[in-house]
Amino acid sequence: MSEDESQGSAEDSVRQFAADLRARRLAAGLSVRQVAKVGHVSHSTINDAERGRRGVPTDLVVAAYIRGTGGTEGDVRQWRDRARQLREQLHARASDSHAVEEDAAGPIVQPSETTRQELPPAIPPFPRPVPASEGSWISATRTRIRLLRASHGNLLLVVGVVLLVLCVGAAARAFSGGGDGSDNLTASVPTITDSPGQHEASAEPSTTPSTTATRRATPAQTTSPPGTFRSETQHTPAPPPPVNSPDPEPPVNSPDPEPPLSSPDPPPIIQSPSVQPTFSPPTDGPRPGGDCEGSLVTGGAHEHFSEGEHVATTYIYYDAASGDNCAIFRKNVAVGVDSYLALTLCNEIGQCDRDRYYYAREAGPVSIPGSGMCVTFTVAALSPDRTEWLLPEESTTDHCG
Repeated sequence: MSEDESQGSAEDSVRQFAADLRARRLAAGLSVRQVAKVGHVSHSTINDAERGRRGVPTDLVVAAYIRGTGGTEGDVRQWRDRARQLREQLHARASDSHAVEEDAAGPIVQPSETTRQELPPAIPPFPRPVPASEGSWISATRTRIRLLRASHGNLLLVVGVVLLVLCVGAAARAFSGGGDGSDNLTASVPTITDSPGQHEASAEPSTTPSTTATRRATPAQTTSPPGTFRSETQHTPAPPPPVNSPDPEPPVNSPDPEPPLSSPDPPPIIQSPSVQPTFSPPTDGPRPGGDCEGSLVTGGAHEHFSEGEHVATTYIYYDAASGDNCAIFRKNVAVGVDSYLALTLCNEIGQCDRDRYYYAREAGPVSIPGSGMCVTFTVAALSPDRTEWLLPEESTTDHCG
């Protein structure tokens, strides 16, 4: 048997099992809701079992269905064994199909030892250091710098910039000279001395006549290594002329503070899934009720079903004496309990009569002129707790007389 034929046979078996369940309920003269109530399960579970929507029903669903249709414990065991055998057949067919797919795919090829040996070696994450030759300190240092630059180039760059800033700051302080700030002295140009007695320079006198700065090398500078700065400044006792301080700048007005941001609206409160919403359809007020004039037209009893259950019936009457059509909408479930019923009757020229209210048994009668015209009726029914539509709104055309 091919894979398609096996799958089709499995689906037929499930459909046959579901059809047999439905035939048992119809033979008992019970509705879906009656079976669900006796079996203590939801009516949607009974519908799924009858239509085979979820495959073979579980043992609990089968037992509830058989008990709900008046079966004995012996019937429960018999149907449960049948369901188990059907599940085992479906499981065996699925295993055979899986084995055929593995054979068609072929064996899994494992890499050989030769293939593993031909793989290239792993590349190290960092370059290995090259040892410098003996006595070559400069070569070794350059090698280390290259290695550090390859692995930590950004870090070395940051450190170099920081050192450069520190050096520039130290040089600026050396050029500006010493002192505690009590003497108003002008800065003198330092003399750079590479070796004792060489490259000696003196500072040019400044434009201020009361201040003189000279630069010369001292014996203490001869012991400094090359590149070290030394300075010596001589000052005259004449004080410098007073310097007029600049006018203070006007204060800058600070910008106006930004208005505070309004807090966002709180999120909407989500209703708990366990609380079902209720419906509030429009109503027209109660009617006194009664019977229709005339006689029931041929085929005028229209039964309405929802999920296999007979919910209500609409009756269409015609009075030959007055030429009027009349309708009554009578429910078949929750009889005696007030629930929402809606009935509207209209003719071809747009004349309508409606009754929408909460009744324990029926809505109507409603009547309109219908001589020589077709009439259309629209009905709807809501559950007593107003959480679901037992019969959604539907329209039917009848009695074209």
